[in-house]
Amino acid sequence: MRKFNYKFLFHLFFSLFLIALPFSKGVASTAYVGLLLLSIFSVFQKRWSTKRVERPPYQEDHASLKIVQNLLLLPGLLFLMLSGSLLYSVDITKGIEELISQSKIIGIPLIFYANLFLIHKRYYGYVNMLIRAVSIAVGITFVLFLLPDAVVQRITDLIGLKEYVIHEKRQAFGAYSPFIDRLQFSYLIVLAIFLELWSIFHLAIGQRLPYFLKNSTLILLLIGILLLGARGAQLGLLLGSSIWLIGVLYKYGYPRWKEKWGGSLAMLICVVGLLMSTILIPFAAYKMIPSVQVRYDQMVWELGTFEDGTYQNYDYTHFTSVRRLLSWKHTWAIIQEQPILGVGIGDYDKMMEIAYQNEPLQFPVNTHNQYLYYWASGGVLALGAFILMCLYWLYQCACAEKYWTTILSGAFFAFYFLVFLLDAPLNYQVGSMTFWLGYSIISVSLFERFSFKMPAP
Repeated sequence: MRKFNYKFLFHLFFSLFLIALPFSKGVASTAYVGLLLLSIFSVFQKRWSTKRVERPPYQEDHASLKIVQNLLLLPGLLFLMLSGSLLYSVDITKGIEELISQSKIIGIPLIFYANLFLIHKRYYGYVNMLIRAVSIAVGITFVLFLLPDAVVQRITDLIGLKEYVIHEKRQAFGAYSPFIDRLQFSYLIVLAIFLELWSIFHLAIGQRLPYFLKNSTLILLLIGILLLGARGAQLGLLLGSSIWLIGVLYKYGYPRWKEKWGGSLAMLICVVGLLMSTILIPFAAYKMIPSVQVRYDQMVWELGTFEDGTYQNYDYTHFTSVRRLLSWKHTWAIIQEQPILGVGIGDYDKMMEIAYQNEPLQFPVNTHNQYLYYWASGGVLALGAFILMCLYWLYQCACAEKYWTTILSGAFFAFYFLVFLLDAPLNYQVGSMTFWLGYSIISVSLFERFSFKMPAP
């Protein structure tokens, strides 16, 4: 295969993957498999070929290259720990299926590792492609939200989108997501928001701050995350946005205020501004946006009915707040049985089913904590590998010489730190692809902290 053909095929499949991710799990999976096969071919070709590997036409810093490559290989340690738990799993077949489902832990970073220079060459174009694809999906979701239920149902039946169920309190359960799961779509939107903020601040050098307020793409993405009503994603976005706010205050406000009033007063203004923003903005959103207010009122009502015992008068199996509490309870019970090794990735689902069968409440089996899942299935080694990987990645990002890349990585880490407490997105296709895609995108951006130069127009 000639290099020209490989580059073309990689660009084709990678573009298809980024564009399809918010629209179709099937197309995204097909593109992912194509990318994985190309990447495996590339790794073996570079490993055994005697020809000089082509390098980009700019000065390469081998130290930074090594750091990025290590970050892309590091998730393999987590996958190795999970694979090790297969040795003491009773259901080997189920364990293999789970490992295949979890294989994006190594699959997506491998794609970036094998094609680092190709991705780096079109880095900004790929990032923009992902943002625009997510924005279009959000725009379609917003239009469907504005239409009457009957019209939406007719459209979805005609086109073949996800089934639309008419509900009298549809805002209480979040807006209809026509293409992929509502929660996984929300995580993808937040990634797009953070990448859009990074593009605005990092690339628009010399632009004035009001340019940020005029960005219609960012506004559309924020509308999408509010309408979908994924509370975990919204709270994670709030935490991640506080990192962005700290970055903006420290970059633009603190130097000016320090010059005028001194360092102590300038720092006090920044702290007060941060606290007020993180409190007033959510409060204003709750009071002024009906979909947000109804969604959180629903959560309070669900927990209230569960506390006073009146939940049995309703269809309580859809009470997501209660389902999380039960999931944490049963997962922790499994961990207590095998706190060191875990029950094995092949037996986790079976153990959860047994725990739920002994529960008098008839709830479907769910996993709602990523940390507890790794601990229960792979033991302390899997949990430790996951935490150490995240901390080492954050440390390397914090050492970056690009200010806004450091802020991006901090916001990304803060967002998922909270989301992993409330959900297990890495157990699902789109959620796993979104996290490892964001992890890899930010990792590759670290390469430019030393020697990357924008190509001449």
